[in-house]
Amino acid sequence: MSTNHKPTPTLLTLEELATALRVSRRSVERRIADGSMASVSIGGRRFVRAVDLEAFIEASIQPVSPRNDDPSTA
Repeated sequence: MSTNHKPTPTLLTLEELATALRVSRRSVERRIADGSMASVSIGGRRFVRAVDLEAFIEASIQPVSPRNDDPSTA
């Protein structure tokens, strides 16, 4: 039985990363330059490991503040 599911590559190009995050390649380059996203250079090309993408996403999660819509607490 065959599936069409492709496994996530271990290394992502900056273009693949930009597509996955729905941002521009330049935004990815800025995150790498400011140190908030780790990358590796192989043969003059820059890549981001899938585990580093996951770490970046986890570090970017911001807690949601509870809304105070209950008039009885005012």
